[in-house]
Amino acid sequence: MKKTLLTGIAVLLLATGTAHTADALICGQEQGSCRSYKEPLLSPNQLPKAMLGKWCEEDRQKEFSVYNREPSDGCTWSRELFTVSQRGFEEVDNECTFRKIARKDIGIYLVTGYCDIPEDVRWKYAPKKEGDEHNFEGSWEFEIIDEQLHIRNLSEE
Repeated sequence: MKKTLLTGIAVLLLATGTAHTADALICGQEQGSCRSYKEPLLSPNQLPKAMLGKWCEEDRQKEFSVYNREPSDGCTWSRELFTVSQRGFEEVDNECTFRKIARKDIGIYLVTGYCDIPEDVRWKYAPKKEGDEHNFEGSWEFEIIDEQLHIRNLSEE
């Protein structure tokens, strides 16, 4: 009897524990509010659908960039279009291919890859180092905060 009761309690704890493993609170920095977020179960080596698609650059600094969803009339002239897929991302003068995607934490993904700059605009950038196959090898952290895509460039640290 005692063994059956303990087994039942253990099963109950396991069932409720696994039901909440992907739950988290997403807190808005500006609003000071939090809401429940349940990350969909997907492969840990894929970006979630919420990160994929077309974005407009909102803010760019050396170590991070912030993007808003592209509106139906497109990005304004001062905001660059940034497109994310499971294979990589593209921006005006740059195309980057992902080598590896790994979930670092709930809602945070560590991405490594390489970027190639098209021949016709390569003059704007530092030349490729001799012996390098690509223009840039990098790693980034992707995260959605307040419905904005935040990308931190870990290669600049």
